[in-house]
Amino acid sequence: RRLTRGKEVFYTGPQNTAKLAGMACLGLHRRSSMAMYEADRLFEEGYEFFCGNNNRIVNKSKGKRQIIRAMRMGSNVAMGFVLYYGWAGYKKDLSGAAECYRRSAEAGHSGSQYHLGRCYMKGEGVEKDMDKAVNWIKKSAEQGNSSGQNTLGYCYSRGLGLEKDAKKAGEWYLKSAQGGNKIGRFNLGRRFKKGDGMKKDLSKAIEWYLKSANQGSSMAQCSLGDVYWNGKGVARDKKRAVDWFYRSATHGSMRAQRRLGTCYFEGQGVEQDLEMANYWFKKAESQGEAKAKDKLMIIAPYLRNKRIPSAVKRDLDPFKLTMLLDSIVEASKSTTKSMR
Repeated sequence: RRLTRGKEVFYTGPQNTAKLAGMACLGLHRRSSMAMYEADRLFEEGYEFFCGNNNRIVNKSKGKRQIIRAMRMGSNVAMGFVLYYGWAGYKKDLSGAAECYRRSAEAGHSGSQYHLGRCYMKGEGVEKDMDKAVNWIKKSAEQGNSSGQNTLGYCYSRGLGLEKDAKKAGEWYLKSAQGGNKIGRFNLGRRFKKGDGMKKDLSKAIEWYLKSANQGSSMAQCSLGDVYWNGKGVARDKKRAVDWFYRSATHGSMRAQRRLGTCYFEGQGVEQDLEMANYWFKKAESQGEAKAKDKLMIIAPYLRNKRIPSAVKRDLDPFKLTMLLDSIVEASKSTTKSMR
């Protein structure tokens, strides 16, 4: 519930601890500086797991648990994050999240400065303002926040709120990558691959792609699949390409899902399987991948009036097992709806 006290705003939730955290966000509940430091430190660690930063492998469930715990300990930025996503019984409230970020950002917290900058960049909870966005993101980056450094590099690369400068973009991506940011590492790898703002170097591109991919970046995983598929900078290896496409596809990359569907359709890097090709094309198409829709039209005549053969779990490879489990879930949902 959103309540007001004069010009102050605070939130109450289903749990008293969450209520106290909401009050702490707006300075209505006093805690020691050491307690606040510990709460913010817990948030930063949780955020690293949630996003795969600081060399962490992505673990969203663990990250979420730690962020909620930090919120209940009184972390301002954690309260903003909880309101942004609508966790722990709170309704999603972008304006409330931005307000929490602002108060923490003004106190000098680099993570809050980054999140507030993103709010201004996207116009979430505040009016879109690229000047304010860049101001806060730059403050965050200069304090060593790897997410702020990556986003500042993005602003320089696209000329968003700043004069376009490929060299400066590369410099900030490098700082972010060295700080263990998985997206910064992917962006740096892409810069080395294209030679944008720095000397083209495929071996360094692959090195940074691999670091990012191992932290769970679906973009880097798909890019590594492309590298092995095309044999640029490495020996051509379509089986290894399929492996990276699969990792990326299961992390939700629609481009990787389409690529994996093509591998099954053409029988390259994996045994030809039209049903699996159809499955991955549908996955990609459901996310709006236009090329996947074209692929489905091509494959339709081959699948018409055919049924997916039954299979025993132990005889399935990981790809087919994923398809079978999803099919069971969908069938269960349909059955439940028909019974209502």
